[in-house]
Amino acid sequence: MKVLHVLANENSGGASKACFRLHQALLANGIDSSILMLNKPPIGLKNAYHYYPYFETKSQKFFSRVKYKFEKLLKTGHSYFVQKHRSIQARILKQKEKGLEVFTFPISNWDITTHPIYNEANIIHLHWVSSGFIDYKTYFRNNKKPILWTLHDMNPFTGGCHFSGTCDRYLIDCEQCPELTNTQYPNYSNFIFGYKEDALRNLNNLTIICPSQWLKNCSEKSSLFKKFKHSVIPYPVDEKVFNIHNSESLSVELEPSVKKRLLFSAYNLSNRRKGLNLLIDALKKYESLSDQIELVIVGKSNPELNLEGYTVHNLGFIENDKKLSGIYRMCDVYIMPTIADNLPNTVIESLMCGTPVIGFNVGGMCDMVKNNKNGFLIDDFSSLSLYNTIKHFLNQSELASRDEISKNMTSRYSYDEIVKQHSKIYNQVINGYSIHN
Repeated sequence: MKVLHVLANENSGGASKACFRLHQALLANGIDSSILMLNKPPIGLKNAYHYYPYFETKSQKFFSRVKYKFEKLLKTGHSYFVQKHRSIQARILKQKEKGLEVFTFPISNWDITTHPIYNEANIIHLHWVSSGFIDYKTYFRNNKKPILWTLHDMNPFTGGCHFSGTCDRYLIDCEQCPELTNTQYPNYSNFIFGYKEDALRNLNNLTIICPSQWLKNCSEKSSLFKKFKHSVIPYPVDEKVFNIHNSESLSVELEPSVKKRLLFSAYNLSNRRKGLNLLIDALKKYESLSDQIELVIVGKSNPELNLEGYTVHNLGFIENDKKLSGIYRMCDVYIMPTIADNLPNTVIESLMCGTPVIGFNVGGMCDMVKNNKNGFLIDDFSSLSLYNTIKHFLNQSELASRDEISKNMTSRYSYDEIVKQHSKIYNQVINGYSIHN
């Protein structure tokens, strides 16, 4: 069995991290796994291939330019169509309200089915392929192999957004997207939705994998994906790195403290969806907890915190998993006030290190966090509820031991366990595809 994972970007976000970990877990268990990426793979990642240099051979570049000039002159053809819509998309992204979630499009000139490593694979495993890596219409028309698609958010079945919030228009047609209200093209989401719908209409070789039960429920109800078979398989996390017993010496800028340490992390700290603003409000608006806690922050960007009186350790973006593991173990609780999410890797990592979690009851959080056992889930999305839950944590003693929390999560999210689940579905898909072809 040869599995090819397809991933648009190496941005060290949750989707990339989950894909790399699954790939490494498959290799460790003797499964022939490769990754094809639009951007350059990280140094040291085995069996990872960069698509762009393959496409940009001199002959192909020359052919593409000549083809585009003719198509532009005649105002027809796929290359002309792509350039026209990239111009529209650039204007939309410029006009879209800042701080909202990323918004991406399924229109591209790339054709990954021509890459040699693609042709060697028995099964294609799509991941985060937004940002124009695959073009829905040309890709699904040209592909002749069975496909699995791990959804890392809602984008594959929406008109462009990655988390729809309270909007449920993806159930029908994504008309008048709330995120595009103040742009020049408020109904472009409906066009994108129709583009995806046309591409998927006759498709029957696609199986959907959802890391959380919440995302499975959304996908199964969506107009675009409801006809496909769905399974829930969570993300794998390396138990040899994220555990309670890892005593490897780490360079972490945290001195011993008598206060409780609250950890907050996000790939992009400025992303409003992640809820740092709610945590800051919780610590500023109500009775100060500065004599009991200190805050540890990990992530990109350097937001204004203005938490007078509190000790704050802003550690910046940390890519090294061993260092991250050490930080989890040095903290007393992980705060996850995200208002929309799938199955955050960070929550699994924290719990595998024995560190309990406080967060809002959204997305796949309830798959991982069990009230009064390994943390607390909050149903009311407010800074006051977050504050009260933090206070309750500081005064309680009923949670399971850190060792129990770690053991429970390891049994569910270890490399071996998640590989076992993927191997089963890979074989089912390949066997089913062979029977019908």
